Amino acid sequence: MKKPACFCALAAVLLSTQTSSFARLEITPSVSLREEYNDNIFLSRNEKDDDYITTITPAVSFQYAPNKLLDLDLDYKLNFRFYGDHNEFNDTSLRDSQNASFQAKSQPLNYLYLDVTDTYQRVPIDVRKPSAEGNEIINVTESNMAFVSPYIKYPLTPSFLSTIGYEYNNKWYRTELRDSVSHAAFLTLGKTFSSKLNMDLKYRYYKFFTDTLEGSDVIRDYDSHRGSLMLTYQASQYFKVDGEVGESKFDYSSGNDSKGTFWNVSSDYDFRNANVTSLGLSYGTSFKDSPLSGVFRSREADLSFKTGRVLVLEINPYYSKDTFLRTDRTDWTTGVKIDLARPLTETLALSLNGKWEKHKFLPEDERVRKYGAGGELNYKVSKSITAGIGYKYNCRNSNNDEEDFNNNIVWLLAKAVF
Repeated sequence: MKKPACFCALAAVLLSTQTSSFARLEITPSVSLREEYNDNIFLSRNEKDDDYITTITPAVSFQYAPNKLLDLDLDYKLNFRFYGDHNEFNDTSLRDSQNASFQAKSQPLNYLYLDVTDTYQRVPIDVRKPSAEGNEIINVTESNMAFVSPYIKYPLTPSFLSTIGYEYNNKWYRTELRDSVSHAAFLTLGKTFSSKLNMDLKYRYYKFFTDTLEGSDVIRDYDSHRGSLMLTYQASQYFKVDGEVGESKFDYSSGNDSKGTFWNVSSDYDFRNANVTSLGLSYGTSFKDSPLSGVFRSREADLSFKTGRVLVLEINPYYSKDTFLRTDRTDWTTGVKIDLARPLTETLALSLNGKWEKHKFLPEDERVRKYGAGGELNYKVSKSITAGIGYKYNCRNSNNDEEDFNNNIVWLLAKAVF
């Protein structure tokens, strides 16, 4: 499958739908230089290869919002990487170095809305294989994901809202992972019972196409039908609870159809201390597409806690169990992420982070533990120039010793914002 059209072309289409003499336009160019030492660029257990890496990153941030009917946001950068001893891994071409994110929301006509996103970035290939934050060689590939959704929101009565629309998804990967295209039609009937209670009745038809390898029955084209009921309760300005339950049915082109129930409950609470403390919780099941192993049922739990105005602390424990429908594969993940940030002076800021994960992979019964820790110290030289130093540690420990590794990364960074 071919990559979707450039998000810049999509932006031009959206821009043509709106005009205003009171447009808000912000363009922020920047450039950064990073000098890095990595002591294990191939994430090996014993025979480690180290290298010095120079990264030059020109970037631009573009925001355009002429009125409430149009909002555009584009972040685009080029990560030119140069390896001192391993020149074959240099990223010097546009295809290898670019990283981009485009988002647009538009209301070209009354009741008609249009959402567009396009993201080009380097992504992990398989959670089971060795990988490390900051490593751009092992178990990664370039990816482009485009999404377009026109939809109509029409109020049938003051308390009854109907939404009907279409979604197009195009996912492209350079290597190993399977490209795919999907189309979806959806209908939502929403009822407002009071200022606090809302109910949505949802239906969604989904058509999935993929590049299927000959002889493979894991990833196949399929249709799915999904219906659900969702309730949202806004208890106060600071506290919200919602829940959804439904059923999905999958019709595969090769037979072996399946169906299953999904559900989700979540809540968000902002403490009344100037919104500096928040707590979020979600737990439920859903069906997702994997470009490596096909459709899977995911059970997930997630807790997020954030507090502090000067000393900012974020804690995020999480859990997931992914059971694949068309292959004998189950992945368990339990983990926690911690981030801490504090300005030491008006010009000096410190940030620390840590991550711990425990994995279990069936049917191989492989058990993996991953550890990560790091920090940055940034000094604001002037209004537009920042200099910093950072460190990152990655570790993988499992019952398959051949894929275990330790990795240390140290870097110096200078960035100018114009």
